[in-house]
Amino acid sequence: TGVAISYSGLLFVGDANNRRVQIYNISSVPAVYVNTIGETGVTGNDNTHFDYLNALVVDSQDALYVLDSGNYRVQKCTTTNAWVDWTCSTFFGGSYGSDPANNEMSWSVGMGVDGSDNVYIADGVNSRILKCTPAGVCTHLIGTVGVRGTGSNTVFGWAYDVAVDSGGNIFVSDTDNLVIRKYTGAGAFTSTFAGVTLVPYLTDANHLNTPWGVTADAQGNLYVTENRGDRLVKYNAQGVQQWTVGHTGIWWQDWPAPSYPGNTLFGGMEGNPALDA
Repeated sequence: TGVAISYSGLLFVGDANNRRVQIYNISSVPAVYVNTIGETGVTGNDNTHFDYLNALVVDSQDALYVLDSGNYRVQKCTTTNAWVDWTCSTFFGGSYGSDPANNEMSWSVGMGVDGSDNVYIADGVNSRILKCTPAGVCTHLIGTVGVRGTGSNTVFGWAYDVAVDSGGNIFVSDTDNLVIRKYTGAGAFTSTFAGVTLVPYLTDANHLNTPWGVTADAQGNLYVTENRGDRLVKYNAQGVQQWTVGHTGIWWQDWPAPSYPGNTLFGGMEGNPALDA
């Protein structure tokens, strides 16, 4: 449900149902398994276990942040000996609920990180974006807490993921409203970057059907995993679609055999994309 690539070139995979993060060296093909964080198949809420994992991000110091949604927390994991022994601790959250005054999250799914190693959390049911310092001090940045809807650019249908580009602009995947919204670094609404509110996918380049994960590259291009549209979509910094991979709204298993078009079909992608250097 989540992938991240470190500055050292390692791939982290959130293996949600196995309650673990798998680490691979991707300098060669096929990738080489390196290590596991968490205990395979074992659920727990201490610092050596996860419940259900979602997004992963890595900061410039190669610290790994794991959105452990089942435990309503973000875990920060670090290593000092070349990826062998990992230590995780709670960065934010840790108790069930929807009271922001008590630092509670409720089914959060997405995260992002900026060039200063601030971490952004898409806190789903609480309908907000949190901005957290590297020390774990988190503040409410965008959204109306506990309010979901369509009537305002500060209200989300469901904030699934968040990304920050090199200029500090913030992008939020509002999956229920079928759009990507753009905000300044201070949290002020800038524009509907991609999609049309509540208009599902049409056969043109201006619509999205249930955008899920988002990430931005150094040039300000944005990459979106489109859940019900079954595509990976790239936009330039101005929000103009550059390309898509996938067949519009067609699951891989719905394509009539024997005419499967190879590796150009996806099946309802869930999770965040990641970029290497």
